[in-house]
Amino acid sequence: MADYAAHSQASNGSGAGPSNIAAPSGTVSGSYLVAFQNADEGINANTLTLTGGTTWNVLASGTNNGNTYKVYWKLAGSSEPANYSYDWNDSSAFSTCHIIRAENAGTEAPVFQVGTQASSGTSVSTPGITPPDENALEVRFACGVGSGSNFSFTAPAGLTERTDTTLGGYPGGSAATRTLNSSSATSALNFTASATISGRVGITLGIPTGAPAQQAEPDGVASGEAFGTARLNMQVRPSGIVSAETFGSPKLNFIIFPSGVASGEQFGLPVLVYDQFVYPDGIGTGEEFGTVLVRFPPQTVIPAGVASLEAFGFPDARNTHTQVLNPPRVQETPAGEDWLTARFGIHRGVTLIKRQDGTIYATRYPAQTELEDAERFWMGGHRHPLSAADAADLIDAGFGAYITLEVIDV
Repeated sequence: MADYAAHSQASNGSGAGPSNIAAPSGTVSGSYLVAFQNADEGINANTLTLTGGTTWNVLASGTNNGNTYKVYWKLAGSSEPANYSYDWNDSSAFSTCHIIRAENAGTEAPVFQVGTQASSGTSVSTPGITPPDENALEVRFACGVGSGSNFSFTAPAGLTERTDTTLGGYPGGSAATRTLNSSSATSALNFTASATISGRVGITLGIPTGAPAQQAEPDGVASGEAFGTARLNMQVRPSGIVSAETFGSPKLNFIIFPSGVASGEQFGLPVLVYDQFVYPDGIGTGEEFGTVLVRFPPQTVIPAGVASLEAFGFPDARNTHTQVLNPPRVQETPAGEDWLTARFGIHRGVTLIKRQDGTIYATRYPAQTELEDAERFWMGGHRHPLSAADAADLIDAGFGAYITLEVIDV
């Protein structure tokens, strides 16, 4: 989703300009920038300019009751300056400038609307817009001219004020932002000035959302991300996925840890193949996993925190693989020193014994008392199917090299 990233603001009344305004922090090639400029004395809008780096594209301009404004946008180039130059070309006028940098934005021009221009008052109406998409960044700007006393703006509820500057109590403006979660048209909203101002103008922009990155580990993927009908062979840790995420009908060949997945998540009709582990910790009441064909060893589903009425469809669970222990072996030669047999080694199995305290050790010749006192043992020279718990204990004890995943007919 498109979001606010950084801003800068400046005001100047010394001579006719030009003056500098810093590029917002983090501005690099491809950064999405929008800018607002206003001046007093009712000067011609054509005298307002903003230059530096790639060309600033003018979206709107005008003059109303002594307040002149201009709105710009651009995508930053590869050689953006540390400071842009804004000018108003009139020694009797003052001017302010405001720049907002968006992140995760697209490359198209923003949609915009200029509100009804009004004379004196304290309320500045910014118009509603039809957003370019459901996750667009909305930027609203209010400006006007005071009577010589400094004034400030209060942004509408639900928006965060980013800039607010005036000069000499004459030209002043304020920009505020919010990230939308719907493509429905927004409504008009009012800024409030701390003193009476004239030439009141409100402007609203909608900055489009950029294409999703579709990374292998989509930590924090936002609502509306689409994975389509993908065959994914990777590990996905979708921590922070919000309600209404769509994964289509993927064939999953990876481990899923959907910790914190919210109610209403939709995983389509996935087929889970071998070596899959699902830990849906925190899934709320009414989660729907569709009709899932589950094929994974050790066929373990650990839905910690799953509430009553959870629905897992009609799974067809087939344990087509299991973990098997083939204990280590040692190569021994026959007893004695007969040179005819000294060159022949015989592989003999090593027994693994788990003590009552949980420790595991290997022995070539286990005593009967050792086996009787053991919590569990695996005789050498034999093949032993393992539970998930036993496999984990053996791996922790350093015997993982002797554990393999083998197919079992069902």
